[in-house]
Parts: sequence; structure tokens; C-alpha cells
Amino acid sequence: MERRNFLNMSERHQQKILSECLGLSSTRNFSGDLNKQLAKHNFDNISLISWFESIVEYYSERTALVLNNNRMSYAELNKRANQVAHYLLGKEPGSKCIGIFLESSFEMVISIIGILKAGYAYLPIDINNADERIKSILNDAKPEIVITKSLYLNTLSHFSLEAFCFDCDYPVLLHSLALNPRKDIKGEQWAYVIYTSGSTGMPKGVPIAHYNVIHLFRATDMLFDFSDKDVWTCFHSMAFDFSVWEIWGALLKGGTLVLVPYHISRNPPKFYELLVREKVTVLNQTPTAFRLLIQTDDYLSNKTEPLSLRYVIFGGEMLNVTSLQQWLNKYGYERPKLINMYGITETTVHVTFHKIQPDDVASNISPIGLPLPGVIIHLLNEAGQPVKENQVGEIYIAGLGVADGYLNRPELSRQKFIPNPFEKSPSCLYRTGDLARYMENGELCYLGRIDNQIQIRGFRIELGEIESAMRKLSFVKDAIATTYRQEQSDLKIVVVYQAWATDKIKHKEIRRLLKEYLPDYMLPDFTEMVAEFPMSKNGKLDLSQIGWDKDGMTDERVM
Repeated sequence: MERRNFLNMSERHQQKILSECLGLSSTRNFSGDLNKQLAKHNFDNISLISWFESIVEYYSERTALVLNNNRMSYAELNKRANQVAHYLLGKEPGSKCIGIFLESSFEMVISIIGILKAGYAYLPIDINNADERIKSILNDAKPEIVITKSLYLNTLSHFSLEAFCFDCDYPVLLHSLALNPRKDIKGEQWAYVIYTSGSTGMPKGVPIAHYNVIHLFRATDMLFDFSDKDVWTCFHSMAFDFSVWEIWGALLKGGTLVLVPYHISRNPPKFYELLVREKVTVLNQTPTAFRLLIQTDDYLSNKTEPLSLRYVIFGGEMLNVTSLQQWLNKYGYERPKLINMYGITETTVHVTFHKIQPDDVASNISPIGLPLPGVIIHLLNEAGQPVKENQVGEIYIAGLGVADGYLNRPELSRQKFIPNPFEKSPSCLYRTGDLARYMENGELCYLGRIDNQIQIRGFRIELGEIESAMRKLSFVKDAIATTYRQEQSDLKIVVVYQAWATDKIKHKEIRRLLKEYLPDYMLPDFTEMVAEFPMSKNGKLDLSQIGWDKDGMTDERVM
């Protein structure tokens, strides 16, 4: 068959799958009509599995997964997931979720799909988590079965659960049926439970339904031109909800998902080589991780084949657009397109969309754009009233991506998932704790967490303003501001920064230069230069890894 005819047929089939599964038109406008199309009733009879199995039927011999030099087709992935599903159906566990305690691997994806095919939600547990966090998650979610490998059995041995080991128990699966289970999965059933950090130190579980995830991909299908020709990476831990976007973004389109081993995700040159080798077209990154990739591109791009990227999509933390200047000077704004998306676990990964434009860099803001179709965002003041243009308000989210509440946390659920006063029919608003304002063009500008607006020395301070001032200094490449309180002392402002050169500037000199931009009460008490901002396992900034001298931070240092 001629390639052009095949591609045209492929694109038509994608639309056919979406139309059959979802019953929606292919319009791509942010309009009221579009939001009406995305009413929840459209998703009641569709699940991730019914969509995935439609894709498998058409793309059975295409490569679904890549790991190192190994590849797995859609047909093989579906077959092995079916075996896991039939095994679980034979066990009939009483819990609503099945745990997964695996590294990034074929078995991880097989387990996710197999669990969903059996009608359960998957509970991802990061193998790099501290023992105490693993204990908290398992004690709270209480899965009766956890899928793992023998390497990790010792960690799970203290819990009352059954462990299925892929390496030692795999022969059991060979006797399981390889056909799709006849399991009717409804859109309202849980798809996964992901745990997020809690302010009390106790992680909180967020159950997300199939219809929440289906809405995410149907809404973004109207904004992106993803196809079966795209190659995605799974860069993030499966316990970080960015992985939901990465895994299903590829597999619901017939694309290829490249699994990134943890050690490569923490080695920018090796990861860059992977992007080139696998011809990755869709890359999802936290801004912290992408900063490191920009630096790697600076010295590797002339030594390798060019990147094949069509999209770089940011999420997970606040984007400082000025940090993209070096990349944009080299690659421009179209190949790849840079997209900033805001969202949180409780609202199913992403809720806004913004394509980075030249004006964004000049304005030194963090634009998050417009709500996705089917999502409604309200900016409210402390009295719960809508704010006006350019006024700061807290982000409240309504719509099809919002979860029903936290697992086993009714009181916290009542505090965060509140009745929606703006709708006649019963619905809820999720209170994010994030600040934003409407810009003149009607789009949203993200300003940070409410708790990032600190009270110090009698003044209310926005840490982002200090970071912005630091970046205006000629020797500063990037900067992060935070706070630290020593025992029985006042709150201190700490700034960690990257410099263009290796010469360290004295703290007193930095304070002197900052006085041109900041009042005295906003000047940092401590500054520390680092070669790289350290990342957590989720790719976010982790200041706890920086070994700055807390004991040496005295009043004398800030004179």
C-alpha cells in the first residue's frame, strides 16, 4: 500500500475510533458548544480499556513499547495484559485497587493495563520511596495484591498482602487466557489511585475515574495533533501523575512509548542521546529537568543527529519562561512547539493549555493559558468572590477532570472539594491553594502557591518577585528563592542560584546589587551558588539536597 494512502487511512481511523468511542465531533475550538459536547454523560460507557482495545485492533503489529534495545508490539502488550487480567479475575481480590511496585519496565505497563482490564484501579508505588512513605500508602490503600519482582519482596514482607512476582510467578500467567476479558468497565470506575504529599507529612490518595482520564485526552485531542506516528517518552515515575499523560498519550493514539530507566532520566547526556536515537517527537518535562536538557543541548547538539521533537510540554511545577531564552534563540517557537500546562493530581494531570509566544519571554511571567474544554476555572478572593482582571485570586477548578475526593480522608475532602456555588446542578470546586490572575487577553498567569506568599519582617512577600530580581543580575542564569527557620529564630530568605561563570560572587555584593530592584525587607539572608538545581525523583526541584551551611546563616552574614 502506498505510504500516503496508509497515513490518510490511519488518520481517518483515528477519528473513527474517537467518534465511535466518544460520540463527539472533531471541532478544535475553545467554545461553549465544545464544552457542551464534553458533558459527563458522553463518558459513562467508555473506559481506557475499550479505547485501548480499539487501538490494538488496528495497530496490532506496531511497536507499542521500547526499553533499551527491546521492543514490544501492541498485540503482545495486549496479550500479556490479558493474562494478568485473567489471573486477577481468578483471584477476585476484595480491594478496589491493585498495587504495582516495579521500576520503569514492560512489566510496569503490562500490569497497569492488566489491572484495568480486570476492573480494578492501579496503585503505583515508587520503588525509590522511603520505607515510611511506602508503609503509609499500603496501610491507607490496603491493596490485597501487589505486583512486583523478587528483588523488592523484602520491602513488602511486613504487610498483609499477596505479592505476585513477575520473574518467579510468570509461569502462572502462561496458563491464563490471552483473550480480552469480557468485563464491562464503566467510566465512573476508578482507573488509578495516586498519592500526593500532604502538608501534615501524611500522603493522601487521590482516586481518579476512567471518565476523568478520557476527558483529559478527548479535550487535548482538540488542541494537539498527536498521531500514531508520534514517539513519546515515559520519563517520570508512575507514582507521579505526569506518567498518566505520557503512557496513555502514546497508547491511545497507536504511538510508541519509550520507557526511560531511572538512571538515564538522571543523566542528561544519556537522556539526550536517547531522544536522538529513538527520534522522540513528544517530550514531557518539569521545568527543572528541561533546564538541564537545555544545558546538555548546548554542548551535544553539534555532535549528534538533530532532535526530532514536535512538542515539549511542561507541567509539574511553575515555569519561568525566561529560562527558555537560550533554547528559543536556537530552535524558535514552532519546531518544537513549547506548551505550558497547569494542573494537579486532584484534577487529572492538566487543566490548562498555553503555547509559549515571544511576548511571554519579554514579559517575564508564567502564563498557563486557558482552561481545557470541559474545565471551568474560577479565580476567587478570600471571601469566595470572583476577582477582576489583573487582581490576584486563588484558583478553583470545576469540570470533568475533578476527582470526587481523597481516599479515607473525609474531613480533608470537605475542605478541598467544596460545593460549587456557580452551578445549579450539584457539583464541586477543587480549591487548589494556587494563585493566579487574568491577563488582558483573558488568559491566566500563574503566580505560585498561596504559601509561597510569606509574611516576614511585618511584610507580605512573594518569593517569585525575589527570583525575578535575581535573574536581572548579569551573572545569574537562574534562581530559586525559599525560606528557612532556625530554632528560636526568625524566618530567613534563602536564594539558590546558577551562574553563567564559575566565580562565586560574595553574598554582600549580591545584596548590594539587589537593592536596585528590591526593598531592604525582601533582600535574601543567604545566597548559595550551585552548578545544577537538584531534582527529586519526580523531576521537581529538591532544595533539601543542597548542602548549604544553615548553622553559618547568622545576622553577621547579611550585613
